[in-house]
Amino acid sequence: MSTTEETNYYEIAISNLPLNGYFTYSSKISLKPGQRVHVDFSNKSYLGYVHERTEKPEYKTKEILEIIDKESYLSKKDMSLIEYTCDKFHTPPGKIFDLFFPPGKLLKKIKYLYPVDSKSILSETTRYDIALKKFGKEQILNDTDKKYSKELFSFIAKNNYKKKSEKFLEINIPLYNTYNYNLTSNGEKIVDFLLSVEYIDENELIKKMALKSRSSIKTLLKNKIIKYKEIEKDDENWNIERIKALTPEQENIYKNIFSNFLGIHLLHGLTGTGKTEIYFKLMEIVLNKGYQVLYMVPEVSLTPQLLARMRGFFPGRILGTYNSYLPNNQRVSNWLDAKEKNINILVGTRSSIWLPLDNLGLIIIDEEHDTSYYNQNNPFFDSIDIAIKKAELLNIPLILGSATPRIDHYQKALDKHFYLHELKNRPKGKLPEVEIIDMKKNSGSFLFSARSLNEIKNNLKKNLQTFIFVNRKGYSNYIVCQKCGHIIKCPNCSISMSYHKSKNIFKCHYCNHSVFSFTECPECKSKSLIARGYGTEKVENEIRKIFPEANVSRIDKETIENNKKFEKILKEISLKKIDIIVGTKMISKGLDFPDVGLVIVLDSDKLINIPGYYSNEIAFQQINQVIGRSGRGKKGRAIIQTYNEENELLKNAINSEYETFYNNEIELRKNFAYPPYMNFIQISIKNKDEKSSLEDSKRYLMEFTNLNKSISQIFGPIKPFVFKINNEFIHTINIKAEKNYQINYPEVAIKSRVEIVVNPYGNIL
Repeated sequence: MSTTEETNYYEIAISNLPLNGYFTYSSKISLKPGQRVHVDFSNKSYLGYVHERTEKPEYKTKEILEIIDKESYLSKKDMSLIEYTCDKFHTPPGKIFDLFFPPGKLLKKIKYLYPVDSKSILSETTRYDIALKKFGKEQILNDTDKKYSKELFSFIAKNNYKKKSEKFLEINIPLYNTYNYNLTSNGEKIVDFLLSVEYIDENELIKKMALKSRSSIKTLLKNKIIKYKEIEKDDENWNIERIKALTPEQENIYKNIFSNFLGIHLLHGLTGTGKTEIYFKLMEIVLNKGYQVLYMVPEVSLTPQLLARMRGFFPGRILGTYNSYLPNNQRVSNWLDAKEKNINILVGTRSSIWLPLDNLGLIIIDEEHDTSYYNQNNPFFDSIDIAIKKAELLNIPLILGSATPRIDHYQKALDKHFYLHELKNRPKGKLPEVEIIDMKKNSGSFLFSARSLNEIKNNLKKNLQTFIFVNRKGYSNYIVCQKCGHIIKCPNCSISMSYHKSKNIFKCHYCNHSVFSFTECPECKSKSLIARGYGTEKVENEIRKIFPEANVSRIDKETIENNKKFEKILKEISLKKIDIIVGTKMISKGLDFPDVGLVIVLDSDKLINIPGYYSNEIAFQQINQVIGRSGRGKKGRAIIQTYNEENELLKNAINSEYETFYNNEIELRKNFAYPPYMNFIQISIKNKDEKSSLEDSKRYLMEFTNLNKSISQIFGPIKPFVFKINNEFIHTINIKAEKNYQINYPEVAIKSRVEIVVNPYGNIL
């Protein structure tokens, strides 16, 4: 960064604002793309990002207020990734720049010089500013030009995350000095004991010595005979032993991937066939060459067991995590460690794809089919698409793995755009036997068939575990008045509120609005409110009543408040302290427990009827994935409860007939012109006034049509099923466009918010 007499002009992206353009600012300081600055935007100070240098505009510009970074943290390839994302997903550039940086305190970059030759003027690593004062610029330039010394950079934050520490007691003086003090009998006992151990927890010492008070310990501390020793608390003690050898099938796929390592690999392996072992062997090669590995998972819930397996496979390697559930200061600390190459393996959710890692050698995306990889809020983007582009820019391999690959990815593999690898046999156990229960003929309760309850009973007798999959959390799906038929709805959204019995609240799962439950109908004032439908909480209550002797646990986003709590439950499952687990899709993927002998899917019909062109794909994936949790160590069974036992998709899912499902689904997509044959764009016009939302959507549609006259398939404005969220009314415009068509989005002067989603995948509204 240098100061010049001339004025420079730069395009700046404004942080955290839904603005699709760049704004020109001036500076007498020369800046690089990616540097962060403060600028005056609409008479307020905003964080901004330098996009690129530009020509002096015809209008008057404001000057950049402050330079935050002395250097840019982003490389040219990072900048190319931003350009690609903004172009493909029509995302605000400021919001994409934001994703590259952690929240919290701003970072500083400090330059050091370190000697690499005995002829260097330096004897040790020295801060550049100190070396400059001592030797002068000319000597330093001579030293670096001759490669006697090199530059390195270190990142620091004003508020680095510190691990929690625990206090222990230890001896503070050499052995021969202990006899120079007049010790009490208790004091002598404590000293003698501490001489025999390295250190001990104070409460444990009191217990072992049978001390009635802390007075003896206080005296020894005061006389500095003993002292406290602080040790970082190690919460990462769960370790799963490494599998020593690959099966012949796994070994063959491992060799095939490595023989053409550079490129995109799709590993299609049935549930429980050992995809993770192949990932680890490939990671080992990359790590041994000194590169970092980014291992992506769809949800934080998969991290604890995965890290435990990694600790067993990669002893001595430094593992790190990056996700939005971490405290802000810990995210900053982990970001810094990853940036400084102090982390060998980074395990992260979709946000981790944006870390500007300078030493990345491999990206692995596990459970690549999962909808969580698509960012469901503004800015909307497909993180797997971003990962594919990132791997291409960095010229590194990328591995996608799933038992139920995304339709578009499998098509690319068949078309030879990706390498395809098929893994079909489980190293341990077998695919479970699956039974379909027709609930129209059910003799049990409305929740469980008699057959399901009998199988749970038998499973408990065998000392095996049961997973019960429920598609919704909460106690009931909606609350209705039996007298007048009124349904309790969210005041902010056009959706019914769910009942959560444990907290005694009605809650909206779209905007999270909640109120304490009430019994009087707001319409007719009768006390005839009744909860209908069911979720995980109600299923858990029923199971506890039917099997009071069983240890039952519920896993959903209402019970799992943080990653540590989830890790604790997973440990308890692995130690067989829990017999029956009731959960949402959090239990349907990635978890590997050998003693799960039974899986029950309560209402498969709800899965099959999700709205969206991708509904069949998601239903197939979830049913197949949850079935796959059974039979990983011992013989397993699965029961699917349905009111439509002849459904072909259901039969494909329970028989793991992915190819059959794919052939049927791809034909449907082709006939109805949906992805991957066409791009599907959903434009939502949102306004707190319903009439304004409709009028603005019509204006936007007219402008869009004028700019894109060759697109024939434009539908709308449409009032969606959920037409109000968070007090905003919604109208949508749906577009189908050729894959190679460059869409022109209009800049329309309307008061409504405009959100654009390209090829939506999952619950996006």
